[in-house]
Amino acid sequence: MGSRRRPGKPTGEIGHVSVDPHSRDSDFVKVKFPTTKGEIEQYILDSAIDNVRQAGHNLYRLTSAAIQNVERDFDFTLPTDRGLQYLDLMEIKPPPGKYSDAPGSYWVWDFAEAVYALDPPKILSLWFKS
Repeated sequence: MGSRRRPGKPTGEIGHVSVDPHSRDSDFVKVKFPTTKGEIEQYILDSAIDNVRQAGHNLYRLTSAAIQNVERDFDFTLPTDRGLQYLDLMEIKPPPGKYSDAPGSYWVWDFAEAVYALDPPKILSLWFKS
């Protein structure tokens, strides 16, 4: 009988984007990610919150720590000063090509345009889960 162990989310030579609040660019920071999907999601959110906090801001106007949700739901529930908000993380990379061929830093605007250019029904299905 095969193993019932849930496979880990594949990770290679990857990292997160570090945004410089005083310029129009960002840097790709290579890191050793955790191996499970939930741990990776928590790491990504914590990195974003910490990065913005270092610039003197409160990302999402959080009033307490983000709550990680179960699978098949939004990734996080965010307690904010406007009530509960919901966050689903999304992986993007600059097209075209392989991850291994991608540069180590990017213009933030290019990322925004890539997300905006996605198929609208796909984006809406991510944002408005029932």
